[in-house]
Amino acid sequence: MTTWIAQRPFAGRPGLPATLAVSAAAAALAAGAAVAIGTAALAIPLALAACVFLVRERLALLTLFLYVGLFKEQAVVEAIPFDVTLGLGLLLAGVCFVRWASRRAHSIPIGLVAPVTLIGLMLVISLSWTPSPDYGSDKAARFLTLTVLATVAPFFLIDGERDVRRFLAWLVAVAVVAGAITLVNPPAEGDRLTIGSAGNTIGVSQLLCTGAVILLVGALTDLVRPRSWAVVVGLGLIGIAAAVGSRGPILGLVLALAATGALWLARVPRKVLPVLVVVVLGVALLPFVSLPETSAERLGGAVRDPVGVLQSNARYTTFGQAIELIEDDPLAGIGAGGFQSVGALTFPPEDYPHNLILEVWSELGLAAVLVLIVSIGAVLSEIWRGAWRASPGPEGRLRYVISAVVVFTLLAAQVSGDVNENRAFWTSFGLSWLIVQYGVSVDRRERDNGYT
Repeated sequence: MTTWIAQRPFAGRPGLPATLAVSAAAAALAAGAAVAIGTAALAIPLALAACVFLVRERLALLTLFLYVGLFKEQAVVEAIPFDVTLGLGLLLAGVCFVRWASRRAHSIPIGLVAPVTLIGLMLVISLSWTPSPDYGSDKAARFLTLTVLATVAPFFLIDGERDVRRFLAWLVAVAVVAGAITLVNPPAEGDRLTIGSAGNTIGVSQLLCTGAVILLVGALTDLVRPRSWAVVVGLGLIGIAAAVGSRGPILGLVLALAATGALWLARVPRKVLPVLVVVVLGVALLPFVSLPETSAERLGGAVRDPVGVLQSNARYTTFGQAIELIEDDPLAGIGAGGFQSVGALTFPPEDYPHNLILEVWSELGLAAVLVLIVSIGAVLSEIWRGAWRASPGPEGRLRYVISAVVVFTLLAAQVSGDVNENRAFWTSFGLSWLIVQYGVSVDRRERDNGYT
């Protein structure tokens, strides 16, 4: 059995002198802080309370670490005197270390270690030949710290089914908050909805669609109750994402729902008719959804002429540039961040091709991309196989939801962001490997069968 950290009971209540001494020290510290940094000292108790909450709710901490960047232009986040992503990352790393030290962390399987290690090594090694060493060094540093942390965090934070559910619930909660902020702060008439600047549109849409995927697949598999509530909120998040107007996340959402739905309905064919009814009703309601003018034009154009929209999009150019780099050196790649040297020549200039697979291959070479693709294929096939074989209980249903999330984030990573900006994919990738390796229902009494 695993040895747990023993908690020493209180030997007794402190006497009055000790209590007065501690109180006086606290008062002196508060007064000193007020004199040194002014009224900002009033935020110290709130910050400490937030840290305590996040340490206790470790899956909320992981969720905020992944998505807090979308909220950096909000007044509350903007007032924090340090980089909030880095701060949350340090707190998350501390929680992971404590759980590892107390033997509450899973061993990480080679199927996940291999692609992460190889990509990290190639990012460092290829700095010797990249034409963009400064940008490449920054990319390597971010990957080896923040991105690796996001990838392996599930192995330190999740104990079993209850924690998987809590993580999914926090993802939905943050998506709902993002949707509410988006609605209450509309931009100028006709413009796309977003949080803060226009540069947030894709990230916001991805978060909203992630919440919708969890709710709709959860309703489809009877994991979320009541199902009617889940469907209504999920469709509401999709409606807000449509108002944001980013086409890539919407397409990824449709494909992820279609793939997961087909697998589930093949297992439970009696659900086909109810699902078809819901889909037909949803399509019938689409013409009555009012969207901002810009968003309606973008989505409408993608439906009417998808090929033309793709060819006119800047992504089409960056994809072509990445393919040209692959053709020039398919084995070793141009080096970490090297795409910047050709992307800077486009309008608007791009530092990366906005496609995870093309980025890894064009910059880090054939071996890195092959190991990554094999790892993704292996974990998806295993999680689908496990879902098919599992009894129609919570474990099988959770597998369908997790597979839908990882498929959606994988598809989203092929149309936006770089290897570090797509931390949501890396976390879902790590979570999938955790479930494949150890299953969903990990009993605490059996921890030592797979824990470090």
